[in-house]
Amino acid sequence: MSYNKAHYIVRMERGKASAHPCWRDCGKQGAEWAYDHLDPNESRDKRGGT
Repeated sequence: MSYNKAHYIVRMERGKASAHPCWRDCGKQGAEWAYDHLDPNESRDKRGGT
């Protein structure tokens, strides 16, 4: 799955990041979606992307 496709799926499932609080708990609205890489079954693009 491409990076853009992954972001598209997140937007479709969860809406815009700006509709949610900042992931850093800074008190502001989110500016972008973030990924923590903690998933033990993380999928990576075999062509070298994430």
